[in-house]
Amino acid sequence: MRIVALGGVMLTLCSLAIPVFAESLTEQIIPAQQRVHDFGTVARAAKTEHRFEIKNPFPQRMHLQSISASCGCTTPIIESEWIEPGQTGTVMARFNTGTFSGDRKASLNLFIDQPQAMQLQLNVKGYIRSDIVINPGELNFGTVAEGASKQIEATIEYAGKSDWQISSISSNADFIQAEVAETSRSPGRVTYKVSATILPGATAGTQATQLTLHTNDQRLKAVPLSCFAQVQPPLSVHPPQIALGEMKPGQQIQQRLLVKGTEPFHITEILVPNMQVKFDPPAEAKAVQFVNVTLIPETDGSTSEVSATMIIKTDLEGDRQIALDVSYKLAQAKQPPIETQPVRTRFSDDETDAFD
Repeated sequence: MRIVALGGVMLTLCSLAIPVFAESLTEQIIPAQQRVHDFGTVARAAKTEHRFEIKNPFPQRMHLQSISASCGCTTPIIESEWIEPGQTGTVMARFNTGTFSGDRKASLNLFIDQPQAMQLQLNVKGYIRSDIVINPGELNFGTVAEGASKQIEATIEYAGKSDWQISSISSNADFIQAEVAETSRSPGRVTYKVSATILPGATAGTQATQLTLHTNDQRLKAVPLSCFAQVQPPLSVHPPQIALGEMKPGQQIQQRLLVKGTEPFHITEILVPNMQVKFDPPAEAKAVQFVNVTLIPETDGSTSEVSATMIIKTDLEGDRQIALDVSYKLAQAKQPPIETQPVRTRFSDDETDAFD
């Protein structure tokens, strides 16, 4: 009886260990407190998104197979289909404020099929105000040249209390300047215009920030308004880094680069330390150029990892140039075998007699 009882305890413990292990793994992928997001109270048609960060705890690549939502008020999007070991990807939840209103919530079911099958549940909720409408729902500057300035506008419409008003507007980014002004008011209805300007100090790359409209509404004192801009530098190159693998001194390898500028230009020189570089740029100046570059290592020596910087020079104003990282493993060239000659030893007569 005692053996049977012990066996029963072991079986129970094993059965409990499986869900405990699964919960521990889920916690590593995304902690419980990060699986829920509250959008709060938002205006109708406002662009409202949230990104859930998904980490891969496995030693193999993790594949996010699919995701579905329990309510059409939320659109889930897998932004990182494959996540490398130890890396983090994202799943985006978009609250559909343009087509829904009122109190809304949704469960998002994320399916993982590699390296093992799993299902995760994420949850979002929020309240969409139908009496406040933002058009467009996001201030999208589009592509802006680095150092340039651009202004765009949006309208805020409210239908309800006659004394409703926007008192001010603020930005959490120093490169965005914004103003708000009332354009019309009638009993139970008011319209405001928001003017936003991206300033020359915006850093190159994708810029996402948020403006906040401050109101006298006790239920919605702060109305968020998303801003987006793609700030384009005067010169860019793709890919931003090159891994050449193993190379031997004198070996030739070709790379195709895409070089883009905000205006037409010529490439005047391409330099890489300890490498011979050959390239054939277009004869006429172009703002977008595909360049075939031939790289030939010049340094001989023992096997080693090499990290270098490629400099691409142009005739743009100020002789503007751009750099990208180059890495490779330099293999020692095989040396021809050394021919050895037989050594002949001459013995004296006395030494010869010693062998007799």
